[in-house]
Amino acid sequence: MPVKSGQVRTQSRFQPDPDKINEEKEEKQKQQDETKKYIWKPKEGENKVRIVPYRHAKYNNSIIQVYFHYNVGTQSVMCPKYNVGKKCPICDYIEDKLSVRVPRDEYFLLTRIRAKKRYFSPLVDRAEEDPTVRFWGYPERVYDQLEAYSRDPDYKTMFYPLNGRDITVTYAPPSENAKKDGNWGSTQLVPRGKETELFTGKTIDEIDDFLEANVPNLLNLGLFQILEYEVIENIFNRFMEGEDESDAEKGGNKENSKEETRGERAVEKKKVDGDNIESDVKNDTGSSKEEDFEKDFENLFESGEDE
Repeated sequence: MPVKSGQVRTQSRFQPDPDKINEEKEEKQKQQDETKKYIWKPKEGENKVRIVPYRHAKYNNSIIQVYFHYNVGTQSVMCPKYNVGKKCPICDYIEDKLSVRVPRDEYFLLTRIRAKKRYFSPLVDRAEEDPTVRFWGYPERVYDQLEAYSRDPDYKTMFYPLNGRDITVTYAPPSENAKKDGNWGSTQLVPRGKETELFTGKTIDEIDDFLEANVPNLLNLGLFQILEYEVIENIFNRFMEGEDESDAEKGGNKENSKEETRGERAVEKKKVDGDNIESDVKNDTGSSKEEDFEKDFENLFESGEDE
């Protein structure tokens, strides 16, 4: 509100609103809790699962490709462009910058925040007495195994409800010193040799009714929802200006936070020589290594500090 002539302002225009900040945190936590209910992760050792058709996809494809912008401040953002074909302010920014040669520090920032592809599949864990459809998020090396099996004539019906196959997922977690010894764990898939129904003793109508009622639309779940252009733009602008939630809570001012420049945020400890680099990542939305995927995936449910 403008101050009338002669009046003295009693508070800054940039004063944080603790109530609004807490409301936003509570809403985000609610979304995280809601999303977690539908996420499946393999336990160490063997896991028996059945991947089911994703009825919300074209041709009921069981392998879902989802694109995230990771490392945008303290959160990850679903990409509207690559997920649903809508305009995305982050992609717009990257494409504009990569239309010319860019400084190397800015290049690292752009590659760090570009949309990255992740894979998800709905499944039923055979170890659970009460079958619940949840989503398994996995890296490209797991996708390659599933894709190879689905193209094999002997396994092409693997995801079918009536004559599909259960899968043994053998998971070995990363070592405690993975960064030193390079042991980032492994995930191996072996389909069962015999074709079986999704549920023994159920009719096809009963199985279809189960899938109809229990396979949710991934893009409607909490943190997987596509935000409006203006909302993403606001999140991205705050990130580029050096703001985050902790600054707001502490009443930190905007100018001081700008001391951490874009290049410093992007390069971190990755200082390299050279002034410029070719813009060779304009259309790169591929997956990173499995260890990067696991870290990024955890970031979907954690509001921890941006590293």
